[in-house]
Amino acid sequence: MPPDTPPDTPPLVSIVTPSFNQGRFIDATVRSVVEQDYPNVEYLVVDGGSTDETLDVLRRYEDALTWISESDDGQSDAVNKGIARTQGAIVGWVNSDDAYCPGAISAVVEAFRANPDAGMIYGGAEWMAEDGSTIAPAVSIERYRYERLLNYSNFIVQPAAFFRREAIEAVGGLDMSLHYVMDYDLWLRLGRRFHVVHLEGRTLARARCYEETKSSAGGRVRIREMEAMIRGHGGAGVPAFYCLESAAAELGESRRGFGHGRIGAGIVSLCRAVRALCHLRVAWALLSSSTWRTIRIRRLRDRRSRPDSAAIGASSLA
Repeated sequence: MPPDTPPDTPPLVSIVTPSFNQGRFIDATVRSVVEQDYPNVEYLVVDGGSTDETLDVLRRYEDALTWISESDDGQSDAVNKGIARTQGAIVGWVNSDDAYCPGAISAVVEAFRANPDAGMIYGGAEWMAEDGSTIAPAVSIERYRYERLLNYSNFIVQPAAFFRREAIEAVGGLDMSLHYVMDYDLWLRLGRRFHVVHLEGRTLARARCYEETKSSAGGRVRIREMEAMIRGHGGAGVPAFYCLESAAAELGESRRGFGHGRIGAGIVSLCRAVRALCHLRVAWALLSSSTWRTIRIRRLRDRRSRPDSAAIGASSLA
């Protein structure tokens, strides 16, 4: 918002939701936006041509949002399209299986008012299971430090991040060549040019975790994309926290290679797994108590996302 905006004028906040065949979740997402207590929200859902019940859900909320449904080139394209078609001084995007917490937008606007030099503000988040029940808070979130974000972990949970329009437009929005780590890449590009503020002590969003999410299903391909992206920013490759995940993905690929008689491919993947495990930065990750707590939560999150996991999750939390 411009510095001369009167303090009693609520700036317009634009929220974009990219969507494709998420009819079972999108009602909760939409309600989390339209039921916010902030008085000046512009809400656009950019649907990629869903064939499930998504459009029926959106039609029920036409008085509170705008939606389009047409083919696109993926999530990054949908988000960029939504940002270009909205006008708010502050922008957020919440995926069609995630949700905002009550009062989130009001808290973000106040934070931007208190930090007029901030290009991005992010807060706390919590993980929720496929059925919407809370799993645990996202304990790995911390204050923004560029080098730590680059070399250690993506500690920002995507729906809990908001931007000034001029900032996200200045860096060109999301990189459409990325399919898994476009948010991580955006945090880095914004941090190189703008002040980024961590809104401590305020949970802004809930991120849903289940087997069909891109982050869960991406595996080796996601790690490879992350490695290339980090190198493009001048980093050393796979960030420390993800070295263990990288090793697990490569070991799985190695087993598949040997199991199908592709000995050469199996050996290559095995060597990559060993390289990931031997990376000196793994020691840094393992020595962090917050890392072990995050690993425990992610394991619990993955178990809770399976159909037969309700009893397991309950006993694990005891």
